[in-house]
Amino acid sequence: MNKLKLFFCFFFSFFTIVTNAITLKVGETETLDIGNVSYLQGCQWTISRPNDVVFVTTPQSYTTKVTIKAVNAFSGSPCVVQCKYYYLDLDPTTGRYTYLRTGYKDWNVFVEDDENGGGSSGGSSSDDSYISLKPSEISVEVGFGSEYVYATGTYSGNLTWSIDCMGKIASFAEMSNDKVWCYGHTVGITYLRATCSNGKQAVCKINVVPKGSTLINNIKVDNKSDIDIYYNLQGQRVASPQRGSIYIKNGKKIIYP
Repeated sequence: MNKLKLFFCFFFSFFTIVTNAITLKVGETETLDIGNVSYLQGCQWTISRPNDVVFVTTPQSYTTKVTIKAVNAFSGSPCVVQCKYYYLDLDPTTGRYTYLRTGYKDWNVFVEDDENGGGSSGGSSSDDSYISLKPSEISVEVGFGSEYVYATGTYSGNLTWSIDCMGKIASFAEMSNDKVWCYGHTVGITYLRATCSNGKQAVCKINVVPKGSTLINNIKVDNKSDIDIYYNLQGQRVASPQRGSIYIKNGKKIIYP
């Protein structure tokens, strides 16, 4: 009975929630801080509207302070920036810090047009062009490449591609102005961004997962008459594909016949 009680105490968790509200203009930044947390066990930061509000730098697992930037103005529901954190609390029966607690600190962020009336960073409210990324979310295993991510919309000019904390969680290779291919480095979440010349931005969420944790879906037999470029699962170009092996062609995994 005592062992069962101790086990329950160690894993029992309750949570606290603190919510704040801030208003930013497009282009402005704000530093968010959860404060001092004793016996901190980790943090997880999220943004509910990553197209409109972004992290200046990607938070790590023990980051208690982040800086956000307002990218696009919007109306309606706020952008919720949340830090979910874990900490140990005192067990009065043993005098040890064994209670694992969960806390949440939320910021409701509203973004308004800048003083010049721009609805996006560097843009103008009179510009009704738009940009989006398809798909808007992808998963990629550590050490492997992803499907292609395409930019679509009515934008003009060259795009500027970027990944938050390039090379730490993921990196990308630009195949063309409107198409990129991503590569997973370490398990985590990051964001691929495409910015057009008027400052408007689109975001694709990248989930980098452990090697071997996803299944190969939509495998099809390739037509050898198609002339194309093949890559292995490590993203390296293959000059002479081998029969029955799995490769990436046109952003899809295929079995070479």
